[in-house]
Amino acid sequence: LLAWMAWRATDVPIRLAEARQVRAWVWGGIGLLALQVALGGWVSANYAALACANDFPKCVGQWWPPTDFREGFVLWRGIGVDYEGGILDGASRIAIQMAHRIGALVVLAFVLTLTVRLLRTPGLRGRASLLGALILTQFALGIANVLLSLPLAVAVAHNAGAMLLLFVLVSLLARIRAVLRRGADTEDRLGPVRVTAGGLVPPRRHAPWRWPTWRVLLPPRPAPAARPVARAGFSGALHRRSLAPHKSGGRSRR
Repeated sequence: LLAWMAWRATDVPIRLAEARQVRAWVWGGIGLLALQVALGGWVSANYAALACANDFPKCVGQWWPPTDFREGFVLWRGIGVDYEGGILDGASRIAIQMAHRIGALVVLAFVLTLTVRLLRTPGLRGRASLLGALILTQFALGIANVLLSLPLAVAVAHNAGAMLLLFVLVSLLARIRAVLRRGADTEDRLGPVRVTAGGLVPPRRHAPWRWPTWRVLLPPRPAPAARPVARAGFSGALHRRSLAPHKSGGRSRR
């Protein structure tokens, strides 16, 4: 959320002709990554990181060992339960570990597909390369956690990798926007344009926005009535005398 607000405040969008499709892919990546992060937290909370021992890609010597998903994903067990060391049996912890591994494969395939799509988009190749490097590193760190019996440095790096992946995806979602139509009224109020599918678009300058004052809330004042222009000299005296009203029988003196 903070990354989203920071990028939106800078107002430096990346304009793309197919922004809607790319944003849909990024939204999918964020959703899958959030689910995988939740699964990782569930693995840690239930002491299931080493449920398969040091075995990878198999688990305790089998491709699909006995599992108990129903018991492994009970979210509420009441108050007063001592969770120190975990309370689940081996089959339940293996179910949690296998779910996390399957989720890792799904996220890896989806993010790599998104990376290939972004590599074909002008202006996003650098960010696509960063995204691909992060997802491959994160997958390797997860395997290292199992093979090395969960060392502290690798576990911390695994958590940091998930945070960086989420930061890159949220940044892309906040900055990618549709291309402005030529002559649109809102074009002057938006920030500078970076890139489009056809190339660079120069930024447009706009006046800074100001708070409305009390004058905007009041109705316009009526225009003052025209007054006769005073003239100097003898001709001016005759002109003022002709403009003054006379009440002598309704007639004016000449």
